[in-house]
Amino acid sequence: MATIGKKIWVAPDCELPPEGEGLQLQFWTSSNNYTANGNNIKYNGAGNSYTCAGADIAAVAKGNDTFTVTITNNGAAESKVRFDIQATTQVGNHTVCNTDAKGGDVWTNFEWGGSTVTVPAGESVSIIVYYNENTERGAVTNLVIFLDSGRGDGETYNSDITLSGMTFSNTKGEPGPVDPPVGDDPVVTPPTVDPSESDKLTFVTGTYTITPNNVATDTLEVSYENISGGTYANICSNIAEIGNANNVFSITIKNNGSSSVRIRVDIKATNYVGNTNICNASASGEGVWTDLEWGGSFVDLAAGAEVTMTVLYDTTGDFGPATELLIYFDTSTYQDTNAYSGNLTLSGFDFYTAE
Repeated sequence: MATIGKKIWVAPDCELPPEGEGLQLQFWTSSNNYTANGNNIKYNGAGNSYTCAGADIAAVAKGNDTFTVTITNNGAAESKVRFDIQATTQVGNHTVCNTDAKGGDVWTNFEWGGSTVTVPAGESVSIIVYYNENTERGAVTNLVIFLDSGRGDGETYNSDITLSGMTFSNTKGEPGPVDPPVGDDPVVTPPTVDPSESDKLTFVTGTYTITPNNVATDTLEVSYENISGGTYANICSNIAEIGNANNVFSITIKNNGSSSVRIRVDIKATNYVGNTNICNASASGEGVWTDLEWGGSFVDLAAGAEVTMTVLYDTTGDFGPATELLIYFDTSTYQDTNAYSGNLTLSGFDFYTAE
């Protein structure tokens, strides 16, 4: 059921762009289907050309981790606008170091890169794009914009947008604990319930090697080599149907490698509440803890060890419906530039309802 992974890490809250023009960037275009005049960009061409406009942002992006912008659609039809924070080195399918985005209906494609938002005709939408240049993709180079040219269809579009309020900033915060939190117990404790037979889930990823890939399965093999600890790379499964019919997820993870692995499990929901859109309420299992501020349930799994994590989550409140299951292996420690390798077996996928 899953198609692509959209989420890499849960970023801190940030104010939307201030009123005014913000940065004035010098845009270039990759084809004569685009014209750029200051912060006004126009496109007349097919939805599958993947031509673009772009600007050199190396200086303003360096040392920051957020890009904010307001997009005004001057055209007569809605536009889908994709923003890529492009870096030096290709990893997997792309060179894009976007890690998340918020505002409007924006979503981030981890497998192929980019954050895309729909802007209705005659309206303005403000978004925030989070990025991380402390990864194997290296330093940020360009802001690349696909104006209806990345839709993937053969329709012709006549698009016209103006960008304003463009700013680069640093959140200056850590999206997650480095060590297990000390203090209050979890808000709730998952009940002891014998789940039914294992569910089959379909996982995809842009970084790890998984077997099987994009095929429904009740057992998954995961391996990786020299992956940076601060990338927030993950494997992803679409759980919109099964996740919203239940409120507990259980998984068994075996570490087949020779080193400890930090594992994070997220039940991603529709809305942000505070700093996160992860609706995990608590979790159980040996050594397991849940970060209620930034989201996610964690365990440091020793070499050769096995753990069953049971996550209780809430889709009935402000977070809204569940959308995806995200699992991170050694990539969920903020600004960690160390390289990690590992091999794990995942099994016993069970969604069920607490009684």
